[in-house]
Amino acid sequence: MPRTIADILGCASPTNTRESDDFYATPCECTEALIAAEGDRLPPQIWEPCCGTGDISIVLQRYGRDVVSTDLTDRGYGQGGLDFLLQRTPLARAIVTNSPFSWKDLAAPPDAQSEAPAGANGEDKPTKL
Repeated sequence: MPRTIADILGCASPTNTRESDDFYATPCECTEALIAAEGDRLPPQIWEPCCGTGDISIVLQRYGRDVVSTDLTDRGYGQGGLDFLLQRTPLARAIVTNSPFSWKDLAAPPDAQSEAPAGANGEDKPTKL
């Protein structure tokens, strides 16, 4: 039986329903892979605005980063009740987060379009992403 990408990545629930507030813990291996790839580029202080139960924050701290951990929902880690989308001033120079899946539509206005560089598709014109 074919499996979905969500099944393979472990993000589907057994009942194939969304978790409350789209809360899915981030495996520590994901944050460790980010640090292995980009660690020297990450500044000393990082804001984790969707900290949940602290999965990303804890790994970042283990690797020497000072992490400001906040979340819209209080899950017992960091400061709850803070909607980072409404913040006018960032709480750190960099953000590392795994935001709720339902927020994917907030990433860009509906009329915004992304384009790959010309030639990325073997043609001379940009590719719509």
